[in-house]
This record gives sequence, structure tokens and C-alpha cells, in this order.
Amino acid sequence: EGLSENTYFVGDVMFDSVLFYKDKILKKISDYKIFNLPKEYYLATIHRAENTDFPDRLQSILDAFPELDKKVILPLHPRTKNIIKNFKVSSNIKIIEPVSYLQMLALVINSSKVLTDSGGLQKESYFLNKHCVTLRNETEWLETLSNDWNIIVGADKNKIVQATLKKDLQSSQFNAFGDGYSANKIVKILRERYK
Repeated sequence: EGLSENTYFVGDVMFDSVLFYKDKILKKISDYKIFNLPKEYYLATIHRAENTDFPDRLQSILDAFPELDKKVILPLHPRTKNIIKNFKVSSNIKIIEPVSYLQMLALVINSSKVLTDSGGLQKESYFLNKHCVTLRNETEWLETLSNDWNIIVGADKNKIVQATLKKDLQSSQFNAFGDGYSANKIVKILRERYK
């Protein structure tokens, strides 16, 4: 598109934010913890219309959770909570109220893995070194797929279970998101170009 001379690779400001708040949370994790949670758990979120508006997809996702080896913590958006009333929900699923951004990061930090249809949470899981199972048929964040840090399973019950229970996962990540100083780099470039 002829923009190369005006294009700069600086990283991702979302990564900046996660690193900044991660340090804050870890200094005083008790301030952000949600109590009465099991010691080990999987964190799940379901909110996209492609899952909530199609009963077969939603039930398939919910049917996978009881087959997992840990409790599933499911913060529910009010819209999803209203829809889910008509579904069979296993006792292996602990539904909790929606949480703040910092509480969500704390939940990710303390989780064993994340299962989600959220675009943002896929990246936050990656930033926080948590493997993610994506309950969609695609992802915008192809970088997160390296070494199975993010596994796309859609709403297929068997694939959800298999990906979540997968043990032989590698630890190296492909860093396409910068060094945590993207915002500083953006400001520096703007100051230099538009003096």
C-alpha cells in the first residue's frame, strides 16, 4: 500500500498494559483474588454470539467442561447468564459474577489454562504464559498459535477436552508483541516526526 516508509514496528500497547498491571497484581495478589475458588482451575469465558446464539454450540462447550480434570471457573456476562439458564450446567462449572480487568488478570495468573472465545483474553493468556484453548473456529492472533500456546477448537466437545488435557506443551513463545515499551516508542516517533 506504499506505507512502508511511514510504518514502524513498536509492539503491542496491550502487552505494555498487561506487564504493568501484572507487576502490580503480583505485589499484592490478595487484593485481586476472588475467594472460594479451588486451588487449581481452568478459567473459561463464553460471550460471542457465534457460541451463545446457537444452542448446539453452547451445549457442546458446556458438555466438555465436566470431562476436564479441574474445576472450570466461568465469569458470566449478564447476557450469557440469561441464555445459559436454559442449559444443562455441570457441577464442575463454577459460575461467578463478571470481574474487573485486574481481577481477570489475577484469575488468568492463577489458572492452569484458559478456555475462551474472547479475542483479548487469548492475547492476555499468551502474555501471562498461560496456554489457551480458543472456543472459536479462527483467531486474529496467529502469533499465539506457535508451540500450541493457543489451540483453536471451535465448539467441538472432543477437541475442547483433548486440547485442554494436552500435557506435552513446549514453553518457548514467538515474541511478536514487543518488549513492553510500545507506548514509549510511539510517543518518541510522534515527537520526532511532528516537531
